[in-house]
Amino acid sequence: MSSMGLQSRLLAGLAVLVAVAIASTGWLTLAASRGRLIGAEEERARAIAESAAGVIGAVRESGSEGDGGRLRVAAESLGRVSGVREVTLVGSDGGAILGAVGGDAAIAAVLAGAGPITRREGNVISVVVPVRAAGAVVLALRLRLDAGGVPGEAERG
Repeated sequence: MSSMGLQSRLLAGLAVLVAVAIASTGWLTLAASRGRLIGAEEERARAIAESAAGVIGAVRESGSEGDGGRLRVAAESLGRVSGVREVTLVGSDGGAILGAVGGDAAIAAVLAGAGPITRREGNVISVVVPVRAAGAVVLALRLRLDAGGVPGEAERG
């Protein structure tokens, strides 16, 4: 009888171990999937910002250097894309053409030649990219996008 009690306890312990192993495997899979989703959201936000910078760079090349009105209209149109919360366009002198710079060090870094800078601030992905004209960095563009809206909504906007 005591061996039967021991056997039952061992089986119960084994069942608990198996249940914990299955639950932790599921949790690890979920955590890894979430990490991949976050990475995909940030990559897509960066691709959207780089595409937008290409369009603004083309507008800049087609006009004169002091033609801030056309640049402002082009940048404002980005704000109508679904998932885009805020658009900031900054001249090479650090002055805002559209939006508020707000002491963002990433803008200064991009204007100085750094590549695109992506940050996640809660449910918002902030991407700062260089805008090039004639091969040189002439402006910086910062887009702030809804993290949840980036995968599908921002592309369809």
